[in-house]
Amino acid sequence: MFENLWYAASSSDKGCVNQFWQLLNQVVDLRIKRRSSTSCCGDQDLPRLASTALVRSDFNDPHRTFRQRLIVLKYSEQLPGVIWCGYVEFKDPMMPEWSAQTARVVLRCDEAKNSWNWTHAVAWNQCFSQATVKLVSQMYNFVPVRPRGQLFGVTTEDQAILAGVSRKLHSRDQVMTLRFGNTDGFILRVVSPAQAHQRLGRLFGGSGGEISRPMTQALKTSPEALVCSWECQYDGPDTVTDSDKLHVINSMVQSVEGMT
Repeated sequence: MFENLWYAASSSDKGCVNQFWQLLNQVVDLRIKRRSSTSCCGDQDLPRLASTALVRSDFNDPHRTFRQRLIVLKYSEQLPGVIWCGYVEFKDPMMPEWSAQTARVVLRCDEAKNSWNWTHAVAWNQCFSQATVKLVSQMYNFVPVRPRGQLFGVTTEDQAILAGVSRKLHSRDQVMTLRFGNTDGFILRVVSPAQAHQRLGRLFGGSGGEISRPMTQALKTSPEALVCSWECQYDGPDTVTDSDKLHVINSMVQSVEGMT
């Protein structure tokens, strides 16, 4: 809608275009600020990123600048807390190769405060920018500590695939891991929500295996998602530039639009 308004107004005289440009940008800024004020962690960077897009704008091509700001707005309103979007293939080692199932997913960060930063999003999108993430189940001694997130299916069909994987992992008490080594040293582990609570309970819980109250508050899971933890090599949040963040946001919005 915003982009259509901008294109319509840009055909008017220059004075009207400048006024309309300022007005639309104010509306976009307001909506991004409202959304980011209720979110956590990296989402709080969004107002600054939208301003960065405007500061770096090419005034000979205001359409391109405005599209970038609309992408930031779309991410803030439709993909809050999303770190990565893409395809994941789930392989059961007891079944033939052709039986592997591929689902379109979005990875949302842990809801706990300061549970993620942009280095995680950059690492995910660098390691898995194009290729499908290939996972295989196996017995593994693993506890889903942070950094941690949840994988959600994009469509009803994808959600059904994740639900089936979750049931098998829980019944066998297995863990999904990367089938092939990653050159960037990225490590990924995936379990069902029930397993996540059980394994954290055994490590941090009381004698009965229940999770302590702080851990219960920190781990909020959805029955429709898979819980994952990861390790990645990165230099730290200070090394991630605004350009890196804007590139990641562009990639995620485009990925979701391409999957739906």
